[in-house]
Amino acid sequence: MTNLSIGFTGTRKGMTDTQKQTVHGLLNAWKGDYDNVTTHHGDCLGADAEFHEIARNLGLFVYIHPPTDDKLQAHCVGDYTYTPKHYLTRNAHIVDDSHVLVAAPASMRDITGGTWWTIRNARLKGREVHVIDPEGGILTTGPDQ
Repeated sequence: MTNLSIGFTGTRKGMTDTQKQTVHGLLNAWKGDYDNVTTHHGDCLGADAEFHEIARNLGLFVYIHPPTDDKLQAHCVGDYTYTPKHYLTRNAHIVDDSHVLVAAPASMRDITGGTWWTIRNARLKGREVHVIDPEGGILTTGPDQ
């Protein structure tokens, strides 16, 4: 049995339509390639909530890693919810629990903030990272790239 655990990080502004389509395509392809696919996200408004909806619609198991500060929390209902953690601690936990990271940043030029911190953290930990640009293109980096 082959397993794949997918972490997600994205902008609280929400994904573009093309980012959503690309994320859906990746998840659907992996669902076909692996026996067991699970997902992890940070439960914030915007891209996390949109990723959650895509994963649930595909019938994937969803782990939720909520933040301690709930003012931007989406309050998604998944299959398992972890104890709330500070934003960056929670993001590191998502990376640690995942084989690959899918990221949907608001910009490819402004590389500050939590989404880009999580991308850098995943790269430092040797994870395969798929950055989905706002136009839906994929930049993949990682051990096999």
